[in-house]
Amino acid sequence: MRTIRVLFDESEASESIARRIVRAFNPGEIFQVRDKYFKVSTMRFANETIRANIVGDKYTLVLNVGEPEPVSQTPVVPPKPIVELVVSLPQVVVGPEVVQPEPPQTSLPEPTLASVPVTLDSSKGSTSKSGEYRIERVDAARVTKEGPPKKLPVVGQVWQTKDTRRPNSPPFTVLSVDAEFAYTDKGAKILLKRWRNYRLVDNLVEVSQQGCG
Repeated sequence: MRTIRVLFDESEASESIARRIVRAFNPGEIFQVRDKYFKVSTMRFANETIRANIVGDKYTLVLNVGEPEPVSQTPVVPPKPIVELVVSLPQVVVGPEVVQPEPPQTSLPEPTLASVPVTLDSSKGSTSKSGEYRIERVDAARVTKEGPPKKLPVVGQVWQTKDTRRPNSPPFTVLSVDAEFAYTDKGAKILLKRWRNYRLVDNLVEVSQQGCG
């Protein structure tokens, strides 16, 4: 707010004073004469307005010559009351802590592996060229598919094939045996590794019957 002083008579109306001094203001400005407010239009007319239309206290107070300055023209706005919002939370009742018993631990039996007896080959030395122990199975003949059969042929024994696709195959007699083969009276040479495919014929009556058949 700013103030200016204009000489006017106390009997002169506020509207008359506003018309006389309106051209001293720019369009859009607001001034106050006594208890009335006026806003200058684009055509420089003083249109009466109200205090609520003044933004930021930007207006001009018109005083008479010799009139004292007002003490305070800034309206006192009472502060807004502070309302405290009190939210009551529900009380949570905590009971005694219940300890759940732990379930019994069930131990599963460890799987047992089939133990295969092994032995160190002391005849060839305890270690190999790489420094590792030589381990040989006691029952290596059963583990190896190409191992020797449980029963080897002897010269003079009569054997016959187990192949069911050749039921009428005649028995044969073993004539000689070396490290790899068995030689029969039929002129055949059979690998000893395949000797499990043959069975020993002990009954002479069975042999004669197969020969007659």
